[in-house]
Amino acid sequence: MYAYHGVHPEEKEQGQEFVLDISCLVSDESACAGDCVGQTVSYSSVAKKTIEIFTSRKRDLIEAAANDVAEVVIGTFPLVDAVDVTVKKPNAPVKADFGYMAVSVHRERKENGEPKKRPMKKAYLALGSNIGDGKKNITRAYDALNAVPGINVVKISEFYITAPWGYADQEDFTNACCEIETSLSPEALLGVCLGIEAGMGRVREFKNGPRVIDVDIIMYDGETRNTEELRLPHPAFSERSFVLRPLLDVSDNGTVLGFDVRAALERLGK
Repeated sequence: MYAYHGVHPEEKEQGQEFVLDISCLVSDESACAGDCVGQTVSYSSVAKKTIEIFTSRKRDLIEAAANDVAEVVIGTFPLVDAVDVTVKKPNAPVKADFGYMAVSVHRERKENGEPKKRPMKKAYLALGSNIGDGKKNITRAYDALNAVPGINVVKISEFYITAPWGYADQEDFTNACCEIETSLSPEALLGVCLGIEAGMGRVREFKNGPRVIDVDIIMYDGETRNTEELRLPHPAFSERSFVLRPLLDVSDNGTVLGFDVRAALERLGK
């Protein structure tokens, strides 16, 4: 949609295109059981309210615009327990080669001043590093994950030194996996992972290049995704031994959420 957000005067004068992604959590089973739009949240109504709020005034920051949309969705639609709003800015005035700049916000409905409690679900993350001390970098990422409300790191794997994949002319990687319990949606968890990467100084100069830290969501209990930003389960993880070996360490008798990690390693001859 077209709007007038940005810190530069020309952005507020000329405007530009924005792309919004909105994911609503509707946990009330009765709202979905009737297979009737009147018993759940209308996509059309959410879209209409989003356009109204997003284009209602000019803002310096897309963070503020995303927050305004999230707060209004929570406030307007009683069946929405939580919402993730991502605002993409394809034509951001940045001197770099990129697809778009984006920010994501996560908001939850509150009861008696506290966020409404959501069930904890299992998710599995793969971590890697080949700039600096890989073990220390991955340990820092674990600490950062544990510091986020709604995330508990439950199991961590051993560290594995592996050859680079996809681009050979770089240092070997230190790889690991962890099992977490989280009340965050997959989109919100992705935002946390990207935030940890950025906070630790990751710079994406080219695909499969060196990195100080990489935090990928491999699997999330009961959730699948196939969007530009997030694919669950992670594509091709079952063909990558540098993911499967540490994933086996945190598995339950060789399986993770019904996936046979041990058998996948055997197919690869590892």
